[in-house]
Amino acid sequence: MYIVDKTTNDHYDEGYKSGVVTSFSQKGIYWKTWEGELNLGGASGYDVIPNTWRFSLDEEELRNEDKVELRKQLTEAQKLGKRVRLHYIGEVLVAPWRAGTTKLIQKVEIMN
Repeated sequence: MYIVDKTTNDHYDEGYKSGVVTSFSQKGIYWKTWEGELNLGGASGYDVIPNTWRFSLDEEELRNEDKVELRKQLTEAQKLGKRVRLHYIGEVLVAPWRAGTTKLIQKVEIMN
C-alpha cells in the first residue's frame, strides 16, 4: 500500500511533448478516464517502431470547464491530424479513478 501526502508537490516531471494525437478516448470498466497517445515522429532504434507517448487527462484536479476544453482541443486535433504541443506533469502515483497514466495534460496548443 502506498501513501502519498497531497500537501507535498508529488509530481516528478513537468514539460512539453509535441506530435500528432493518434488516439484519444474514454477508457475503463469501473472508472472512465480520458486516455490518449501522441506520435512523436521518427523511429525508435534500428527497427521502424512508432515513437509514441501515452497521456491522460486529470479527472480530479482540473476544473470541469478546463476538462471539456482540453477534450475538445484533443479531439479536434486528432480528427484533423494537426500537430499539438502538450504541457504535462508527471505524477509519482495516480489513483485509477483519476487517470490511466502518470502523465497528466495541463494545456494543449494546436500548431499550424
